[in-house]
Amino acid sequence: MKEKIIRPTNNYRWRIGMLIGMGIIVSYLDKVNISVAGSYMAKEFGWSNAQLGFLFSAFFAAYAIMMLPIGIILDKIGVKWVMRVGTLIWSIVTLMTSFVGGFGGILTMRIILGATEAPSYPGSAKAIGNWFPLHERGLATSLFDGAAKFANAIGIGLCSWAIIQWGWRGAFLVTGLLNLAFTVVYWIMYRDPSNHPKLSKEEYEYMKKYGAQETEKSEGGIIKNFLILTRSRKVWGVTIGLMANGFTYFLMLTWLPSYMMTQLNIDLSTSTLYVATPWIVATISELLLAGWFLDKLIIKGYSPNKVRKIFLVVGLLFGAIIFLQPTTNNPILAVTYLSIALGGLAVSSGVNWSIPTIIAPKGMVGSVTSFMNLFNNLMAVSAPIITGYLIDVTGNFNSVFIIAGVFIIIGTLSYSFLLSDINPINLEKKENIYTASKEEKSVH
Repeated sequence: MKEKIIRPTNNYRWRIGMLIGMGIIVSYLDKVNISVAGSYMAKEFGWSNAQLGFLFSAFFAAYAIMMLPIGIILDKIGVKWVMRVGTLIWSIVTLMTSFVGGFGGILTMRIILGATEAPSYPGSAKAIGNWFPLHERGLATSLFDGAAKFANAIGIGLCSWAIIQWGWRGAFLVTGLLNLAFTVVYWIMYRDPSNHPKLSKEEYEYMKKYGAQETEKSEGGIIKNFLILTRSRKVWGVTIGLMANGFTYFLMLTWLPSYMMTQLNIDLSTSTLYVATPWIVATISELLLAGWFLDKLIIKGYSPNKVRKIFLVVGLLFGAIIFLQPTTNNPILAVTYLSIALGGLAVSSGVNWSIPTIIAPKGMVGSVTSFMNLFNNLMAVSAPIITGYLIDVTGNFNSVFIIAGVFIIIGTLSYSFLLSDINPINLEKKENIYTASKEEKSVH
């Protein structure tokens, strides 16, 4: 008989969840600021679309290169100090960007920023695994992954306002100050659950009983463990699915304001609402469907494997509506297609980012997440460059939307045929046979 879950009277873990979400919001403002300011910077310095695409990609190239070492560092040192130092450095770099000029200076700042923000996503995923039981993992993960979409919605308006007030440099000044303010809050609030003074014993025991991971180091050698991950069919299944999702996501993250202003002929003040709408839909879809509704289905007794896989695949299939984007230049219809596509991709993404906290061996959430994010950020590097090149060649975004749709179809196939069950990896078995943990069985 399924055990009835008795929740604790205290809910400090959800304050930590909100803190993690706020961290993703401020870090993603650093990605939005240049996408809004980019066209103004290009005009001032005489850059081509291809050059602007390379500048967009510089952040993600450095971010991707740092993924594997950051995952190892997180698993060996822990979330608290890696994130403390990272937030401080990237806040300073964002502020410094507002004081430099020219392609070389801004490129350097974006490379440093990408390297120092590398812990943000794997650190958030690892923290969620430490702070939340399995049956709350969907909503908790959606808090930080959905925050990335929400940051795009509010960031467009915030950066547009700053640019209108102070020029393109204002976008980096305002976002840098917000990052710095968050850094102070994070240093004060975040601790590991095992030694947090504001976490009650009752809540701590509840978290541990239902599957929250221990804040402990990974076992075995770094190289050996990494090679096991590279041989895991399900790790590749979830990674390829994330990459397919990522191409469209990073295309929209970097080029959506330019698409609105150039191909749909909408001015900056009007385009803010159009650009924000798909991201707002994505945020709500992820929180309600990949978060609250998914957890509700699992608590009611539906198979966690089946529920998560259905959400992964169906979400991507909704994303495939991006194929229709080249058929219209009507702003309302274009935004409708984008909203449906990004809403579906957000649901799939929210489930995807919860998977490392479930399948990772003891102490290796950072490594699994960083492995996935390394390849995901190959899309972050390539999407802006490919887009800039094709705009220069064709004069529009149409061919890029077709490429995005093809990637999405590949992702659905990966989730359907490479990703089997979603249970912890057994490092001792060469075949990577997975068995459900005691905690997951007790919940499900």
